[in-house]
Amino acid sequence: MIRNERVEMRRFAGFLTGFPQIAARVVVALPMMTVPAAAPAMIALTALPLATLPIAPALADQKDSRLTPLFDALQKAGSPEEAQTIETIIWSIWGQTGDHELDMLLLEGSMAMANDNYDIAMRDFNEVVKRAPNFAEGWNKRATLYFLMGNYMASLSDIDKTLALEPRHFGALAGLGLINLQMDRDQAALDAFQRVLKIDPMNAAARTNAEIVKHRLGDEAI
Repeated sequence: MIRNERVEMRRFAGFLTGFPQIAARVVVALPMMTVPAAAPAMIALTALPLATLPIAPALADQKDSRLTPLFDALQKAGSPEEAQTIETIIWSIWGQTGDHELDMLLLEGSMAMANDNYDIAMRDFNEVVKRAPNFAEGWNKRATLYFLMGNYMASLSDIDKTLALEPRHFGALAGLGLINLQMDRDQAALDAFQRVLKIDPMNAAARTNAEIVKHRLGDEAI
């Protein structure tokens, strides 16, 4: 799978969103095409019809009632920039358990992961999933950590748990695509990217990578 041309996944549909130090190092080898990382662009929240929603939730996690209108807005986003703004709000809700101590563990683990302190991150994420097994983002964070450690099978297992709790988790689906690419499972990767696009049609990273994998599959069929 290693080729000269490479795609740098700086915004791989959210699997590493919030960890730019990590995302900038994640490189997937793909054929025929190099895609420059898009410059970050965020539109003002006031430009969104849902901007009046508070970002810090009174409730928490994937069951928060504000997520449904946010996903509706994501379906109707008119540009990748607008979609990215809505994604950010969704991530902010997904990332809170409603329990201050667990929120601090998740934050500490995320910071440790971003700084390559994988032992501390694993300790914290293990505690989160142990104490809050129905909290989807705990599993997703640990899936990201396993991915960075090169333990793809463990990452896939945690992605499955994430998606069982939150089928709309575009970040976990993007991670599924990324892992399948690393494992030379191109059709499975394409399926995962297309699932992202059903949820988040303006997700530029997923769309670009879907097109690249289609090109690769076409080359292999020749």
